[in-house]
Amino acid sequence: MVEAFVKATAEGYRRYLDNPASAHALIRKANPNMEEEQAQYAYKVMKERGLVDPGKGVKIGSMTDERWEATFKLLAESGALAPDFDYKKAYTLRFVKGL
Repeated sequence: MVEAFVKATAEGYRRYLDNPASAHALIRKANPNMEEEQAQYAYKVMKERGLVDPGKGVKIGSMTDERWEATFKLLAESGALAPDFDYKKAYTLRFVKGL
């Protein structure tokens, strides 16, 4: 089930990045307080910063040990995680292989 969820999430993000209009309409329907300008801004930031699709041969939804290490370092430097936290025990790449 986890593998299917990960694959479906990656596909949903692919579709959203290709054409956000239908997703924005559904978001506004579920949350009438969400202004179109807010949705467009979030989309723009996601695209510009490569938050969902970093490019460079990295597929949406994929993860590597190197990316986890970089994420851990940022979180430890910010104080969100203890520097001695064993981040290698906090994730698995099992469900992102083959995305």
